[in-house]
Amino acid sequence: MTFRAAHRLLALALGAVLGGTTLLTAPAAHPAPGSAQSDAVRVAQESDETPDPEPEADALTVRIDSLTPSAVPRRGRVTVTGTVTNTSEELWQNLQASLVVSPEPLRTRAALAEAAASDPDLVIGRRLLDDGQFVNVGTLAAGATAPFRLSIPRRELPISGAPGVYWLSVHVLGTDTDGNRDDIADGRARTFLPLVPAAPRTERTPVTTSLVVPLREQVLRRAGGTIAETASWDELLDDDGRLARLLEFAEATAPAPLTWLVDPAVLDAVARLAANNPGFDTGPSEETPSGGTGGPDPSPSTPTDETGSGNGGEAGADGTAPRTPDPETVRRAELAGTWLERFREAVADVPLLTLPYADPDVAAAWRHGRLDLVADAVAQSGIALADLGFRAAPVTVAPLDGLLPGQALGPLGDLLAETAEDATVLLSDAAAPEATSSTIRAADHRVVLSDAAAGSGGPAPGDPHDSLAIRQRVLAEAALRVEGVGTDQPPSDATPEEAAAVGGTGRPLVVQLPDDWDPGTGDAGDFLGGLDVDWLDLSALRTAVTDRGRDEDYPTDLAYPRSARRAELPARNLETAADLREAGRTLASLLMLNDTVDTEIDRAALSAASAQARELPTTPVSLARATAATVGELLDSIRVEGPEFVTMSSGEGHFAVTVVNDLDEPVRVAVLSTTDDDELTISAPAPLELTGGARVSLRLGARSSGFGVSEVRLTPATADGSLLPNTTTINVRRSQVGVVIWVVMGLGAAVLVVALVVRVVRRRREAEPDPEPSA
Repeated sequence: MTFRAAHRLLALALGAVLGGTTLLTAPAAHPAPGSAQSDAVRVAQESDETPDPEPEADALTVRIDSLTPSAVPRRGRVTVTGTVTNTSEELWQNLQASLVVSPEPLRTRAALAEAAASDPDLVIGRRLLDDGQFVNVGTLAAGATAPFRLSIPRRELPISGAPGVYWLSVHVLGTDTDGNRDDIADGRARTFLPLVPAAPRTERTPVTTSLVVPLREQVLRRAGGTIAETASWDELLDDDGRLARLLEFAEATAPAPLTWLVDPAVLDAVARLAANNPGFDTGPSEETPSGGTGGPDPSPSTPTDETGSGNGGEAGADGTAPRTPDPETVRRAELAGTWLERFREAVADVPLLTLPYADPDVAAAWRHGRLDLVADAVAQSGIALADLGFRAAPVTVAPLDGLLPGQALGPLGDLLAETAEDATVLLSDAAAPEATSSTIRAADHRVVLSDAAAGSGGPAPGDPHDSLAIRQRVLAEAALRVEGVGTDQPPSDATPEEAAAVGGTGRPLVVQLPDDWDPGTGDAGDFLGGLDVDWLDLSALRTAVTDRGRDEDYPTDLAYPRSARRAELPARNLETAADLREAGRTLASLLMLNDTVDTEIDRAALSAASAQARELPTTPVSLARATAATVGELLDSIRVEGPEFVTMSSGEGHFAVTVVNDLDEPVRVAVLSTTDDDELTISAPAPLELTGGARVSLRLGARSSGFGVSEVRLTPATADGSLLPNTTTINVRRSQVGVVIWVVMGLGAAVLVVALVVRVVRRRREAEPDPEPSA
């Protein structure tokens, strides 16, 4: 007997003893987790002295696809549909599926959370095996799947009828190839089924509930600006991909007030793929440099594939004709373009919030003094939405783990107040465990809290985050907030303060779905229809927390465990992003006809600072550094050529240098000089405008007040003074040779004049006759 079988038999036996049923009929009815009985079962399950570190998995995988209605009805039937898959390597025969429903409900949120985290083998009730209550599934070969449908009248459900949240499970039993068959389920699936008594709408305040659906994905760019990991994007956008299913979910649920939390970097990446994945464009900007409603325009730079080689479809940097895109690139572009257009239409009339571009790691940015990157991301977010044809949406900072250091909240709030209108900070309620409201004021800033438990989804062994699991968990959490349902509700005569202390009936339920949520292949319309109950009011997040929430002053610091601190991006990611951003701005300032390349490089830089990079931070750093090297090569194309030595023969003079532009694009460039000699001054004219490939001679003025040899460094720069990497060094020899020459010439002239005068005098004397001798 395997450990898992023994494990189950022990739980069943104890459940039978405690519940007063026989082991052979079915698992015993079981009280809610948190009771003494459930604790006894749990102890029995955990008391084996030689536990198997890897318990044997169920041979059959059971999936619940639909549950109608989503709550216990007053009358009618409860219908469950789903599939059974044989995940073993043997044949299973005589399969039967039946329901298990707990007799008593869960009444507290703590009990519900405990139930969601419980062992799948936990005894929750007895199987319904009367005529018409179970179905035959037949025989399944290895890997085969078969559907099932169970429909039970409300009156046959073995529940007490008390309000709360009941367990509902599907058990499948079968006979293996050896003919073995027992009463232990060979496959099971579990979910929650709330019961809220009927009441006139005028006598009940529905629980205001907001569902926040994130659209997040890591975006990486290669050195030339193209989107990296294109194969992964193909999978995401294909029919069975996560982004494709999110699109279908958006279309099926519109115009319901689900709140979409969108990272514009994802939309931007899809738009670039739709445009054949162009790289950075240093050419003249067009009217819609980032693509307008059609996504980025194809740039004249050559797109690259996964290896960095050109993938065709765009003109090369040397002006050669573009190559024809390969079929894979064409298919990807069509897929991405269709997705983007459909998503734009799907969210046109539903609540929309936008993350700062590329979802920067706010905690790390604050810790390393780089909140300026967050400010850049906020600005890029609005620009990207407008360029891609999406309507403007309020900025929302929502960390991946829902946590933020309390000391960071003040600077972050001040930054958002300066850079964004009506911005929101959305954290998990785990950040403020003592809060009793969905909105708090901490560090003098407003914070919205999402319910982490509700967003964690349903119980094992199924996918806790599939659509039905999420829907039933949300319904269960909302049901326990309804007055008179959950036992942690305040008494009817409680004051507002007392009501708030235990949740109250006016506290909105905010649920942020998992960041990588995949709605799966379930019916999205059924998801929304299941939330249509009279005790739940589905509202947009901003409506819920503004109109119906109550801000609570939160006097203590936000919770921020060490694990959250360890998960932050390292400083090198933030510094690399900042360096690349500055390089991009320098290039943009240099180019005369292009005003978009800095935006593209800035967005590539933000990828290195993204919280999505936490799991593997070195990859975006490497890509950002490669991009910085590429930008550096472009900046290095501007240089100054001059003589190695220049001699000044006087205190003032000029000498010529040549400014060279090896780029194909026109640039505006200045020449800046530096020297360590205070007695030498070099002056240059105003910035020059150079066409592509131009060489222009430039006369520099020089003034000296001393003698000797000085080193002068000439560096090309942008018009606003940003230095380019290429520096030329010239040695200037300074002397007063001109003065000496004039002195020498003056002295020579004086000597010459004196000599001439002496000579003339002598000649006159020689020409005069000698006086006659006296008699």
